[in-house]
Amino acid sequence: MHPVVVGRRMAMENGTESIEDDLDSSATEAFDQSTLSMKQQTKGTVQDIWQRPTRRPLPNAGDVVLCFEIPLARILPTGSAASDGQPVSAAAGKKYGDELRNACQLLDERRNELAVPLLENCFRLLNKIFLDKSKCVLLLLCRLVAACTTSPIPHPSAEQWAELALRRYEHVCDTELLVLYIPLLQTCLHLWWQRGRDRTLLEERLSEMGKKGIKVKGGPTLAQAIHALDPRAETI
Repeated sequence: MHPVVVGRRMAMENGTESIEDDLDSSATEAFDQSTLSMKQQTKGTVQDIWQRPTRRPLPNAGDVVLCFEIPLARILPTGSAASDGQPVSAAAGKKYGDELRNACQLLDERRNELAVPLLENCFRLLNKIFLDKSKCVLLLLCRLVAACTTSPIPHPSAEQWAELALRRYEHVCDTELLVLYIPLLQTCLHLWWQRGRDRTLLEERLSEMGKKGIKVKGGPTLAQAIHALDPRAETI
């Protein structure tokens, strides 16, 4: 097997080859500039070179020298990156659990204005880890909408989260999560009325669901449906 080295031979100095990097070239340009030259291998020297501009010195010994360059690669943090020495996933999970528990306790005390920022932090954390329409993300998003709308005066961010929840629920097929859809539509319908917004689309959507035999009136509120699906500290 021939040794393989990423680099371009520039000059011979004292019997060794100096290699120059092309730091400004992109990965595509570097690949286009590269050539593969096959020469007779002499013991103790490297003759087979994939010529790639580089400033790294060409080693004189070794079995196989294989160098890779991955531009713009993002390396995920290792477990040691966590401040408490735990793996990142464990640290994130603990933070999420603590904030969600505190938020639910605040909801139980009807202190929604303090619970909303905690729920927002939880949502942003989960949204970076899971897919947009995953169960945990949609459930937390609905909990956030409920927290923003159960007070007599809606939270300033209520419309923002309600609109996001409606978009996320489009084409959702999880039957377990669909039990929250009608309460979500009813909540948004009431919020739109409070804000003086056009409710035509929401009313049409509820009418379509009713024609399919789905109960759209007299059902649980969004908070009640969430509590039935995922009971937490908050009381209904």
